[in-house]
Amino acid sequence: MEHTIGARICGVITATVLLFGASVLPTQAVEPPSADADFSELLALNPGTTEAEMFDVIRTISAETGMNEQEVIAQGLEEGRRSVAAASHPATSSEGDTARPGRMRAYMLPRAQRPGDIFVAPASTLFVHHGHTGIYYTIGAVVEAPGAGKLSRAVARRQVPVESGTEIMAVNVSAASAKTAGDYAKNNLVGKPYSTQFVANKNTTAAKMNCSQLVWSAYKASVSVDLDGDGGLGVYPNDIKKSPRTSTYLTL
Repeated sequence: MEHTIGARICGVITATVLLFGASVLPTQAVEPPSADADFSELLALNPGTTEAEMFDVIRTISAETGMNEQEVIAQGLEEGRRSVAAASHPATSSEGDTARPGRMRAYMLPRAQRPGDIFVAPASTLFVHHGHTGIYYTIGAVVEAPGAGKLSRAVARRQVPVESGTEIMAVNVSAASAKTAGDYAKNNLVGKPYSTQFVANKNTTAAKMNCSQLVWSAYKASVSVDLDGDGGLGVYPNDIKKSPRTSTYLTL
């Protein structure tokens, strides 16, 4: 892809120099590399994100980290593939993070042991199975980003249907810190539009958030606990489940 981008830039520069002289430089932005196979696969793992949006993310990460664009794509792709591969129950619905595949047994989300506990459930986002997660702000109510086209919300656990394989988890912090994280989610992370990109979602003040970003942000912003289990560019539900700071006490 780097070769393709370079060729495009070189072509614009050459044409500009011929027309206006060597002192004039091009100002047009480079187009997203839609023909690149890795870029296309990464885009497919983040359904709902446009080529232009994804390319903006890649360029921003490259500028912030010093990685070249192809390295950013490679790492993002590795994390996305790992997230999908870790899913134990492939979903077939296309509705959003809490979409249910239908042939699996449905449950009502149970009570938590304490505020600040989390759940990680099998689910799909527009046919891509990354799973779903949310945080309890009381033992009977949660904050979650329910899916594409919806706002993050605080709802009673009875309003959150989940599937077989859902895990209810504690975070290895004090009860006071766990409650602080739950309260932060309720008071600061409700009403946000859904973000369809997971590649670089570790931003606690983002205007849009997906489910794992919301849970990660609640702990990171309020008590400085990082729940990203692999320390990658993005945080997925399975990263939170695999974090050394979380432990499962109930599996449905």
